[in-house]
Amino acid sequence: MSPCGRARRQTPRGAMAVLAWKFPRTRLPMGASALCVVVLCWLYIFPVYRLPNEKEIVQGVLQQGTAWRRNQTAARAFRKQMEDCCDPAHLFAMTKMNSPMGKSMWYDGEFLYSFTIDNSTYSLFPQMQSPSFVK
Repeated sequence: MSPCGRARRQTPRGAMAVLAWKFPRTRLPMGASALCVVVLCWLYIFPVYRLPNEKEIVQGVLQQGTAWRRNQTAARAFRKQMEDCCDPAHLFAMTKMNSPMGKSMWYDGEFLYSFTIDNSTYSLFPQMQSPSFVK
């Protein structure tokens, strides 16, 4: 018996060497080791992108050419499209005029939840919008 009190099984040294060669004792499974090798090869072939320094940024901006200018025609067309579909002058903020009591309001992006305007909520709304929003 061994000093620990258990009987030690006798195996020839050659058999243990073959088992050690077939099944090496590692902390990582074989797939993880292979993944590490693949990642290291990938990083060697395709190095990580480095951030440009200040001089390269300035050169890139100067190569772009002309400065940005506002497209007045596109801005007017967008304003017209917004006025036609949404009426932002009157529906930009919730007021007593555009949110009557008892109306069911849906949360933005949450179609499953709604909120019904009651007396306590209605009293918090302003009477009308400030003139800065209305043309």
